[in-house]
Amino acid sequence: MSLFWSVTLFWGAAAVAVALALAFVLPFLLRGQQDERQQAARRDINLAVYRDQMKELKTELANGQLSEEQFLASKLELETRAAEDALAQEDSASAPQASRRLGFTLAGVLPIAAIGMYVWFGNPGVLTAAAGGPGSANTAAPTEQDGAHPVEPDRG
Repeated sequence: MSLFWSVTLFWGAAAVAVALALAFVLPFLLRGQQDERQQAARRDINLAVYRDQMKELKTELANGQLSEEQFLASKLELETRAAEDALAQEDSASAPQASRRLGFTLAGVLPIAAIGMYVWFGNPGVLTAAAGGPGSANTAAPTEQDGAHPVEPDRG
């Protein structure tokens, strides 16, 4: 294999590994805004339901189906549920959300960090040696592990 193809194959494999790592990390970091939109839509739907229920209570009170005491009790329960729902949504909204900026920063820094760590801690010269450069394993004398010595017959 030529030097060009061995180096190209290595860097291609490294790029695939980095892309795979980003594929696992980025979706979780970039989905935060979709969750916020869904929560806002859910909040709007809940408010509409509470308003409709309040209108129904007022209509039932006006038609004489509910007494004043039943109306006040139902109204208090409805307001309590609405307040609890609003507080639960505020707690979930105040939870830290992954930011898109962090995702994009990670997408830029991860490949640079991987290449930098390879250059710093790794041995980039192995690529040229493995491709048949000077002092490579291809020019070394065959060893016993390479099958240079004949296999002795089995004396059994």
